[in-house]
Amino acid sequence: MMTLKSPKKMSWSTKDSVICGITAALTFATSFIFGAAITATLGPGMSGFVTIVITTMVVVFGAKLVNKLGALFMIGMIFSFLATPTSIFGPPGIQKLAIGVVIGVLYESTVWLFKKLKKENIGYMTAGATGSIGAIFAILYLLRILDQETASKLSAVIYWIWAPYGALGFIGGWFGIKLFQRLEHIGPIQNLKSSTL
Repeated sequence: MMTLKSPKKMSWSTKDSVICGITAALTFATSFIFGAAITATLGPGMSGFVTIVITTMVVVFGAKLVNKLGALFMIGMIFSFLATPTSIFGPPGIQKLAIGVVIGVLYESTVWLFKKLKKENIGYMTAGATGSIGAIFAILYLLRILDQETASKLSAVIYWIWAPYGALGFIGGWFGIKLFQRLEHIGPIQNLKSSTL
């Protein structure tokens, strides 16, 4: 008698959450080390030219390890939480969680759409672009709400930096995919990878 196997459920494990947390922490560390100094020296919006490629590469690599709906959102939220007491994304405060929501939703929706189109890797690269562009506009919006002086400085440059930000995010996504493809068959990475549908 032939039995039918029940389909696997894409459930979260502790390992998935740990990978997301480590990914967010590495992304935060990169942004904090390089971003704060650049912003202080060159002004708001400038740090992304150095950090976007590296941070997006790390985010995409970590998300590919988990490869489940919600991984990108969790990474974005953990990152924004870690950023609350720092100058990343503007002045310290819990308002930065809103930026995490914007980035997470843009990443998740973009990847979800491209997965439906059977173009998952292009989706991750495009998500790097949409997330980077969305982040800078979300930062400007919050700076204006908080009536920060830096809002006018960012407004003066945002219309010529958003396109390069998007391009750098796409490139960072490409590097993340290539790094994952290069390492995914190595033993330790195989152990970290989540089982998927």
